[in-house]
Amino acid sequence: MTDAAPALADLDRITGPAITARVRELRAASDVQAVSVYDMPLLVERRLWPHEHLSVVVGAETETRVRRLVDQRGLDEADARHRIARQATDEERRAAADVWVDNDGTVEATRDQVRALWFDRLVPFNANLLTGNRSRLQ
Repeated sequence: MTDAAPALADLDRITGPAITARVRELRAASDVQAVSVYDMPLLVERRLWPHEHLSVVVGAETETRVRRLVDQRGLDEADARHRIARQATDEERRAAADVWVDNDGTVEATRDQVRALWFDRLVPFNANLLTGNRSRLQ
C-alpha cells in the first residue's frame, strides 16, 4: 500500500479553504438563539475543538470500527485498518472531548446517550447563553 499523505495534503489544500468558508457562512446565517451542531471529521487531527463551546466525540473500539467499515462501506479490512491507523488515537480523541459518546453498542444505546446530552446539557447551556446566566458552584 502506498503512502497517501501527499494526496491527502493536496486534497486538504483544495477543499480546506472552501470548507472553512462554508462553515463561516453557515455560522453567520444561523439563528443566534439556537444550538448549532457541526459534524466535523478530523476535529482532533486539525485541532479544531478549541474553537467550539463543547466538543462531543463519538468513539468506538478499533475492532468495531474495522467491522463497520468492512460490513457497511465495503472496504477491504487492510484498507480499513490503514485508515484508522492514520487517524487520531483514542487517547488524543478522549483528551479533546468534553463529552464522549460510546458508539460500541446498539444504535438505540447511542441515541439514548445523544438524547441525554441534548436535554441534560445542551438545552440548559443554550438557555444560559440566552439569559446571560453563568454556572454557579453548589
